[in-house]
Amino acid sequence: MVFRRRYWETARGFIGALDVDGMRPGGASWEHWVRIRLMHTMIRLGIERGGRWDYTEGAPISQLATASCAHIFGTYRVEIIRSVGGLATAEEEASFNLMWRWITRLEGANAELLGNTPEEEFRLAERMHQYLYAPGTDSRQITHDMIDGLAGLRELRMPRRIHAALVRRFLREQHVGTLPGRDVATDLERVS
Repeated sequence: MVFRRRYWETARGFIGALDVDGMRPGGASWEHWVRIRLMHTMIRLGIERGGRWDYTEGAPISQLATASCAHIFGTYRVEIIRSVGGLATAEEEASFNLMWRWITRLEGANAELLGNTPEEEFRLAERMHQYLYAPGTDSRQITHDMIDGLAGLRELRMPRRIHAALVRRFLREQHVGTLPGRDVATDLERVS
């Protein structure tokens, strides 16, 4: 049930990102993203109070992890849309990227981590993703749990094996351009 609720909260944010007026300060979608930022803050504070987080690997929901999402939900998402036959013009891609830069700023990422041009943004994202990427038991389990969660949603009536195949497809090197030479799909498929 937690996956279902979290999935639809995230989906609501993604759909809201398409509403330019709603993303203006005070708009309904803007408020949704501000609430997500506050929720992330509460999670970080709770983890800090728990005293068990190993900060040698970085902070939970860090500036770096937050900033890296601008590329994932902007450029990478457009790449996925195109890979399944969807159309996205260069202007639409630029619009997606701009909106996700705005959302990433709303989420608290420093502007310095986002770059000033698409090329600079890609280079920064590449460095962040290479630093943050760590295939291992935890990342495989998260991937496995996500695929199980998607397969369990009655709104997405597809067998688990189809969800797993889509995840493998979307994690191919030609799509995950910020991790050159890495086979992310193979890194994560042992569990799925």
